[in-house]
Amino acid sequence: MKHAKLMALGLFAVAFTTAQAEGAYLGFGLGLQFDLAGLGKTITVDGLDSPTSPAGDCTTSTYQTNGGFCTVTGIPVRQKLIEPENKYIALEKISGGWTNIDNSNGGPMVGAALKVFYEKNWDNTFVRGGVNYTKKIKGGHTKISTGGVEWYNLNFGYQSLVVPLYYGFKTSVGETSSVYAGGGINWFRGGFSLEGSNMGSIANALNNAPQSPTLIRGGSGVYSTVDATTGVATHRGVVYDRIAFRASGIGFNFLIGVEKKLASGDKLFFEFEHIISGGQPHAYTEGAIAAFAPVVSYPQNLSGTVYTFGYKMAM
Repeated sequence: MKHAKLMALGLFAVAFTTAQAEGAYLGFGLGLQFDLAGLGKTITVDGLDSPTSPAGDCTTSTYQTNGGFCTVTGIPVRQKLIEPENKYIALEKISGGWTNIDNSNGGPMVGAALKVFYEKNWDNTFVRGGVNYTKKIKGGHTKISTGGVEWYNLNFGYQSLVVPLYYGFKTSVGETSSVYAGGGINWFRGGFSLEGSNMGSIANALNNAPQSPTLIRGGSGVYSTVDATTGVATHRGVVYDRIAFRASGIGFNFLIGVEKKLASGDKLFFEFEHIISGGQPHAYTEGAIAAFAPVVSYPQNLSGTVYTFGYKMAM
């Protein structure tokens, strides 16, 4: 919202100024977008409960009785499909490294954005149409091990394709520079994916062993539980699974930038572009992750600000 207000202010300001009359340009840009899909807080602080498999307290006796799995012996606690990084960073310190987290490539996802567009300029206005492609390059990958055994390895992915159209205003600053602002609509398609394993039964078993009692008690991961009477697993864990979501539709976009004209007639530019888009589709499934939800659907937030450097080639 802050960026949207700033862009609207810039658009209003340059609308009442004049700029040099220019021709047409083919533009190329490379930029960065932060906190892809708005999942930074989910990854680092909140995690995500699995609605399919409540688990209760797990004790050493039930662990031994059921051959390494635990049945519900206390008040049910929702298991986590996505474990929050802050919980296991703290647990790593408390346990002296018995439980260890590798989040060197964790945290919120960061994406690289590639832009290609055509821009036509008049006296103090311009129109632009193009294509933006964004893909994750960093973040969203967390690994957790207990007693040297890795039981959690989940990796988020993200990609989006946006086709924005703009109408805006431009004003000169000095002899060779201009500032510009515009707004418009876009067609979008994209979303996040999730792949990997969450075998919480391993952590639960190891942490109920004598050398590390009760560091993690029931509810620490999506793991199978075995009924003490029948010996039948009531649900399965997440093992090397993958799921992807893809939303598409129409959104809005705003843009503010500065450009510098070169002796050749081409231009260098820097801009920030705010995309507003998203939806709530069913899974575009490449796997199941049955523990994600009974009906697999998750809101997709494709909104965000892209900070771009680029080159406009005169045509």
